[in-house]
Amino acid sequence: MASPNKSGSGGESRSAVAISGYLWKQGGSRGGRKTWKRRWFVLRHDSLYYYSSQEDLQLLGVMPLHGAVVFDLA
Repeated sequence: MASPNKSGSGGESRSAVAISGYLWKQGGSRGGRKTWKRRWFVLRHDSLYYYSSQEDLQLLGVMPLHGAVVFDLA
């Protein structure tokens, strides 16, 4: 995993991004087995957004974190 960015990246508003970086995400099954994909994640407010890469700004999905507690372990 690359070092996370805390100041924003990829064109997002710097004040809105809490942290961003690459993570591995398990996807749907292809041919009966699940695949793992490296994705660029951005934590903003109460949702986790993910993209194909840091350079690709097309949103692939959003994971709402309503009620979740997020800890910065760095």
